[in-house]
Amino acid sequence: MILPAGPCHKEQIVALWSDAFGDRAEDVERYLETILEYFLVYEEDGIVKGMLSVLPVSFFEQNGGYIYAVVTDKKYRGQGICNKLMEFVKANNKYDFLALKPQNDGLFSFYEKMGFYKVTQLEKKEMCVTKEEKNYQLKRLSAQEYETARNAYFNDNIIKWDSTMLSFAKEMYNGDFYGVEESGKSIGLAFLYKEKDIVVIKELLAEEQETVASFIGNELSCSKIKFTIRNQRGNESFMIYPNVKEKGYFNIYLD
Repeated sequence: MILPAGPCHKEQIVALWSDAFGDRAEDVERYLETILEYFLVYEEDGIVKGMLSVLPVSFFEQNGGYIYAVVTDKKYRGQGICNKLMEFVKANNKYDFLALKPQNDGLFSFYEKMGFYKVTQLEKKEMCVTKEEKNYQLKRLSAQEYETARNAYFNDNIIKWDSTMLSFAKEMYNGDFYGVEESGKSIGLAFLYKEKDIVVIKELLAEEQETVASFIGNELSCSKIKFTIRNQRGNESFMIYPNVKEKGYFNIYLD
């Protein structure tokens, strides 16, 4: 039976999540304070055999769901549990569209069989920080400030996360939102986190991406930067259901 997750399912969700993705149980418990209400579970005889979450996103006037943390317990795989959960979500007329980011390349064909289409490709880049002097300023932003600036940057042609979901993403990655300014004018936005002396930029919005990325690396005293940009030759892709002619940007994703 497929049910909305409740407090009674929390312990099993934590165990499934930790086993599948390697996150610490205490971290997962903290995440669930925000997103438990967006989980569905496949339960039989009190046992949660599979689960997924559908996080709220939007595109223009359309309400969408970002499918995340899809897991079937190892003991029950091969029984079509994931398919049943996905078909249940697809049949929910609450959502005008669904989006997801496959965890690995082997899952693209799996989701294509369910009617999902590739819509945007991303390319991961890596570079060393250069020691150029720039007359830029780095300003930390709240989730609300970042949401507003992000929507303005894309002129609404973007899959939107509200500030609650942005705050959740920040907590998940122990990250921060930043604005980059020159003479008081915004020239870039970034959602990032640090791994030792490496800056990992989950979203970089700027005309001069490499220059802005290098500046951020300098300001945060890091030697290397990893970032992701939209590129039709890239090997990372989002998927959407159903297929639509107008495709928004899927810059931020959870993995």
